[in-house]
Amino acid sequence: MEGRDAREYVLVPRWIVHVMAIAVLAAIVGSVAAVWFNRIPILVEMGRALDLESPISSPDVVILSSLLRSDAGDRAAAEALRSGASAVVLLGKPFSPDDLVPATESRRLPRLLAVGIPRERIVEVYEGDDLYETMAALAAVAREAGWRRALMISSPNGSRRSLLVARRVLGSDGVSVGQTLVAPDSPERADWWNDDQLRGHVVYNWILLAFARLAGRI
Repeated sequence: MEGRDAREYVLVPRWIVHVMAIAVLAAIVGSVAAVWFNRIPILVEMGRALDLESPISSPDVVILSSLLRSDAGDRAAAEALRSGASAVVLLGKPFSPDDLVPATESRRLPRLLAVGIPRERIVEVYEGDDLYETMAALAAVAREAGWRRALMISSPNGSRRSLLVARRVLGSDGVSVGQTLVAPDSPERADWWNDDQLRGHVVYNWILLAFARLAGRI
């Protein structure tokens, strides 16, 4: 037995093994090439999948990000007040160029005043180090104010997680939460897929959404 040619024990002819290896390699190269040539449509769909729009009628309060710059969002908030909402919330820690010197108010505040929103109807909720803590702080304010219907006015490429977390946290107190999307003022956001930093932002939001799903927090 030991003296017999080892090739007698190969069950599959070598040429078939070679053909299969080449086919697998070609499939991998083809898949990578297909993804590369279709990367823009794929990225666009990834960005769209991060968003969730769910309008709600007759909100008691409108919620805006303290970081977002959007004239369209400011005007939408003003219109919601004219239609019956009682307040506009600026939510989240305001931007500060120096972490050691936190900002005391959002840079968006004067923009809201400029579109005619009275100062006494703007509620600032700047507490919380992450989205969950921020929503918990908002829930406490909502309980005290008696709000039952809230409308979030958000920017694209990450709004789904914000809405789901808001519904999870505020919903436990019986607050109905909806969301509409508006374009931010930054013109480069129109073709974000061509910008390395903005592409990274979309990927980062996907990671946050995935971990939130896996952890059962949304």
